[in-house]
Amino acid sequence: MIRAGDTCAWALAAVAFAIPNSAAAQSQCPAVRSIVSGQFKQLEGVGITINAAGKTDLTKHGTSGIVRNASNCDLSLDDDGFDVTCNWRFAAGEDREAEKAFDRLRRDLDDCLPSLLEQQTPRTYTDAEVEKYRREYGDSYAHYLKNTLRLQEYELFIELASDDEIEVDLSMHRAKDTGLTTIDLNFYR
Repeated sequence: MIRAGDTCAWALAAVAFAIPNSAAAQSQCPAVRSIVSGQFKQLEGVGITINAAGKTDLTKHGTSGIVRNASNCDLSLDDDGFDVTCNWRFAAGEDREAEKAFDRLRRDLDDCLPSLLEQQTPRTYTDAEVEKYRREYGDSYAHYLKNTLRLQEYELFIELASDDEIEVDLSMHRAKDTGLTTIDLNFYR
């Protein structure tokens, strides 16, 4: 027999499980928050570390956060902006693992960013567009466009007071010829 008090307790428990543990997520956000703050001073201490598994983590003062175990991360900075790029590679047949990693990273980013990432329709290139890019950028880029199946894409533009913006892109794509699935995360200013 369920009493009125029991129903209330069950309802509260259901709500608690439905809401992400934002306190735990917040503690994993310092590097991402520093990058999207729009203040170059906040970038102090942001770096890339090779972890014990031989993968790369995006860190703040040496502490890993939500961007971890990447196959590769690059960080560049100049007077006008920065570019932080990380990617994860999954061999053919590891599609389920790639999808889980993508969904987890997207949810974690949503907890750390000032607004939610917005889903985009993955771009498909026509043969005419591929040929145009072949003429402009060469055969290897045209092959990449023709051989890449774009699975998911999300982006967010963060407006800054300085009439500038930070772009956050998260995408997952698969090479048609090898089955290699790649997740890319980019922060640009």
